[in-house]
Amino acid sequence: MSIERLHSVVQYVDDFERVTAFYRDVLGLAPVELEEGEYAEFSIGDGKSGNIAIHARHAPTPQSTIFLDVRDIERSVEQLSAKGAKVIQPPKRQPWGATAKIEDPGGNVIGLFERV
Repeated sequence: MSIERLHSVVQYVDDFERVTAFYRDVLGLAPVELEEGEYAEFSIGDGKSGNIAIHARHAPTPQSTIFLDVRDIERSVEQLSAKGAKVIQPPKRQPWGATAKIEDPGGNVIGLFERV
């Protein structure tokens, strides 16, 4: 498995509009992706360092999830599972990419992201 870079840290929030306004108006970050009332992604610096994303909370979820870019999500999940990682979401393909989630021994969620 090859981790390419930090893709994003996703903050799951109850008040999407208020938190998005904070990142935009207080921190001065411009959204690079925005789905009204649902999801906003902000680039940091040159855009190569990873992003901060704000996602509306719809169910009990962790406060935040780290997403890592990988080249081959199915192979990465297989390798991590073989090493004992708990897979909590198998690879799921969307038009914009594929995601999967594992859990570390402390119960923290780590997302994997494969770009289209």
